[in-house]
Amino acid sequence: MEKLIAAVVLLLGVFLVIIIPLAAWRISQDLPKIINRLNTISVLMSSLIKTLNK
Repeated sequence: MEKLIAAVVLLLGVFLVIIIPLAAWRISQDLPKIINRLNTISVLMSSLIKTLNK
């Protein structure tokens, strides 16, 4: 049982070490697109809220 837990923890550690830098790099590459999407979403949300408040 303990060996299984150790293996899972090790895999998670490796996963985090590999995936987080890759994800960070991808995000930095896609930042303008992500910001555009967030702006679009916030505009949609605010217009929805305005519509609901009427």
